[in-house]
Amino acid sequence: MIKRALFLAFFTSYSALGIAHPFAQRVELPGKRWILRQLGGEPVRRTDPEAATISLMTNHAVAGTVSCNHVDGKEVTWFAGPSGRKGSFKHNKREPTLMTVMGCSDPAPGQLGGRLWEQMRLSRTWSVTTTTLTITFSDGSTAIFVPMVTH
Repeated sequence: MIKRALFLAFFTSYSALGIAHPFAQRVELPGKRWILRQLGGEPVRRTDPEAATISLMTNHAVAGTVSCNHVDGKEVTWFAGPSGRKGSFKHNKREPTLMTVMGCSDPAPGQLGGRLWEQMRLSRTWSVTTTTLTITFSDGSTAIFVPMVTH
């Protein structure tokens, strides 16, 4: 009975402080690549290369791809809340978002990926589970990503 009470007190103290429970499954977030699968409620089909990917980097930058082009910069930065599973974005219009400009073989995925990166200028919050990263924009719409599987 004492062990159970101590465990409950330990668990409750973490929850009350808004700290992730030490036994909770951690989601590797910084540097992980996520593939866009839904934008504004519309499904995004698999393509090669993918329409868009995103990574929340350890330096708080947001990077990724638009089809065969790379995106990087510090115009949009991310921050985690106490749990490490939710957070917000900050915007600095004085910092550029950089994108390579290569002619991709299929323009359709690039157009869709470009829409995502335009929306990132309106990004407000993010949340993550082991299977999805969800970004919410200021208009209430969302982008949903799944982890990229590397072989």
